[in-house]
Amino acid sequence: MDPLLTQILINGTGEAVKVMTEKLLSSRWLKGTEESMGIVEQLNQPEIRTKYIEKHVSNALRMRTLHQREHDILLNEIYFPLTVINAANSDEFIVNDECILSHSRILNIIGIAGQGKSTILRKLFQNEIRLNNRIPFFLELRRIENGTILDYFKSTLESMGVDINRSNNHVELLLQSGKIILMLDGFDEVKSHARLEILSQITELNIRYNCPAIVTSRPETEVCRETSINNLLVKGLDEESQLGILKVLSNQNEFKELSSIIRDNPQLKETLKTPILINLLYVCYPYWDELPSNVVEFYNKLYVTLYLKHDRMKSWARERKSTLNTDDSLWCFSALCYFSMKDEIFEFDTISLTKYAKKALNAASFDIKECENFVDDIINITCLIQQDGLDRYVFLHKSVQEYHAAYTISNLPKEINKQFYDSITENLSSNDKFDNVLNFLHYIDKDAFQKNISIEYFEKLGLADIVDLDLDDVCDFIIKKIQKLNLYGVKDENDQVSWEMMDVISSEIGLDILPLMRGGQRINDDTLDITIFEAANEDFHISELEKYDYAHVVNKHTNEAYKTRYTITLSSFMIENNLLLSVAEKLKEITSEYYHCVYIPLIAERERKTQALYKEFEIKRDI
Repeated sequence: MDPLLTQILINGTGEAVKVMTEKLLSSRWLKGTEESMGIVEQLNQPEIRTKYIEKHVSNALRMRTLHQREHDILLNEIYFPLTVINAANSDEFIVNDECILSHSRILNIIGIAGQGKSTILRKLFQNEIRLNNRIPFFLELRRIENGTILDYFKSTLESMGVDINRSNNHVELLLQSGKIILMLDGFDEVKSHARLEILSQITELNIRYNCPAIVTSRPETEVCRETSINNLLVKGLDEESQLGILKVLSNQNEFKELSSIIRDNPQLKETLKTPILINLLYVCYPYWDELPSNVVEFYNKLYVTLYLKHDRMKSWARERKSTLNTDDSLWCFSALCYFSMKDEIFEFDTISLTKYAKKALNAASFDIKECENFVDDIINITCLIQQDGLDRYVFLHKSVQEYHAAYTISNLPKEINKQFYDSITENLSSNDKFDNVLNFLHYIDKDAFQKNISIEYFEKLGLADIVDLDLDDVCDFIIKKIQKLNLYGVKDENDQVSWEMMDVISSEIGLDILPLMRGGQRINDDTLDITIFEAANEDFHISELEKYDYAHVVNKHTNEAYKTRYTITLSSFMIENNLLLSVAEKLKEITSEYYHCVYIPLIAERERKTQALYKEFEIKRDI
């Protein structure tokens, strides 16, 4: 006997099926549906019950997973409770051993690829058997190539040896009885031309037969927009769930090692929002010479590992279609990421994905006839770009796009690489679009990053000069930088002016990107602004406004006619309240720390390397 089938019978599922059918037969049936009891009576017969378990239950509960690529395993061996959110009211349900989802409407479980929606449906299938109130049937919608859901369900029953007595519509009566539930997996896998028809059949199950049903789909398919269907959203993983899934997959030593990686890497933790990513991390790390010590190393290994290993992960896995070797495929995928990110394109339709794929192939001097196969491999082999709804393609995570864009930049010819850094620093202080790309570049393009960002951009901001300036000159520097900044005040009916908001000096000068320039995250640093916040904390009479450089603000949209608003230049406020000198002292302190701890050491290191290289290649002429 099949070992997994034996395990199903041993763990009590076989007995649960028997209890379920006997319980339903002894229960009261809806008037007019009694004739369909014959189908359940047949399912209660040992021979047919065994076929139900062998052909149906076993298939629904066995899985071929990423970490068990060579053989099937049972759902219970790898399942960790996931959470779904009711889109209508935000109620959350943990799909654990006790969870049963019942609703007057058809339910649709929505999740992106790899989020576990099919696994959730299988768990609900198992729970229905164990709690024995309804007989569940798990139907994969992609298998309905011809005919209807009803026809496919009838054929499923007949494959178990059930005589459904087609001429008497007993199956239709069974649907109306409330004694069964249909689990309809993978609406998004239905061919596009057939989806509206399948959707019509799904809604008919509810309208005509009042049959309970649960569907799964990726977002934005037709079933998700159907008003008669209630949507449940699969919730992204938090740290507890990430570690819980990892613990199910791994042994004690593996868990200790990998859980520490997740806990210590916030960006990796943010990336691992779906069970498939936890699986990918677990699957990939045995092929690595060493575990990634940071997020960058994880991304650095991701593409090649998936491209080489994915074809053995599932029994139905596709052969690679593209003729590109691994390095060329990686380069082209990374170029696609760079071109799309440069244009601020973070998701695609078929036309735009093809456009960027061709652009990437062309940049690598490959025939654009390779485009269709190249895109197919990206989607179906690496899964780093996934179809997510109707004619919508998204990156597995935005950080995948960001890392591979950085990879492209790091491999550009020196002069083009320089052009990128020059363009990005034109508005880096006010635009964070490339922040995460720069985080990656700090590691994978370290020399160019340090030269262009850590050193030259520090100079471009004018901060490198502050260390040697006296405080009066630093004050002049601040006034020049903040001449367009304001405080915003409002006068009430008692002629009192209070401050509503103010522009921030620190970001205007560039202090918030100092951490970014040393490889960290941009931080909204208000160090220079605290003194101003404190001074602006007190209300004052309108008569005091004259001492500032101010202007009246006309707001045609306000309903508060008695309130008058003003802008006051930040420079005049700081001068009048004697704040400039203290702010200058803080600015000098902050920039001096970066100057001595980052700027000067990097310059010295670069000079040392240049001298060492010069000596290495130094030649002498004999005279």
